[in-house]
Amino acid sequence: SLDHTVANNLWRVRHEMSDEDLRWLDFTCAGAELEPGGGDKQVCKASRQEYVRLFCTYLLKQRCQTHLQAFVTGFFDVIPPRLLHGVHEEGVLRLLVGRAEVSDLQVRDLEALVVPAGLIPTKLRDHPLVRQAAYWFFKAVRESDGAFRARLLELWLGVGRIPLAGIVTLRPRPRLQIMVQQDGARGVKRISSWPAERLPEGHTCGNELWMALPESYA
Repeated sequence: SLDHTVANNLWRVRHEMSDEDLRWLDFTCAGAELEPGGGDKQVCKASRQEYVRLFCTYLLKQRCQTHLQAFVTGFFDVIPPRLLHGVHEEGVLRLLVGRAEVSDLQVRDLEALVVPAGLIPTKLRDHPLVRQAAYWFFKAVRESDGAFRARLLELWLGVGRIPLAGIVTLRPRPRLQIMVQQDGARGVKRISSWPAERLPEGHTCGNELWMALPESYA
């Protein structure tokens, strides 16, 4: 980003300076031309917007040039450029991060994070039917393949893989909502708008997965 002084000066160029002030400026930055022949091109009211744009572009590129070049050099040390010839960007991404799979250990970590602390409704998280629904849910996840697990995470969390630092780093914390309500002093019942056959819904803004109360595991 641009520091405050530079940003303030450029704002003055764009909005405040008169032609008399602008005539002392040309299309250069620290001696480098912002465009071919920029040293001989004077800034005026008609061209000051383009001057500010080119000036910002030059500064930002200059400041990250060293870091970008180091990244590119290291990247091509690992993956020779010839291997990327003709490869679509999705292919490059898959080459870098690998297949979107969720391991058994990661599933266990997710279950430990969600059950019981992440179960909703909070007041009913210890009810046997709610715990049973959560158990059946994670049993189905454990018995599924990697592709299904990745799609489930996309539905639930908006990402197809667990962060490198672990599931505990996710914010907000993942939560599983069993769509039930209290029925009497000790019971629970299914919410009428959530019959057993209704498919789960993901709410990625809050990392929540809503699911109906199942009648059985089958």
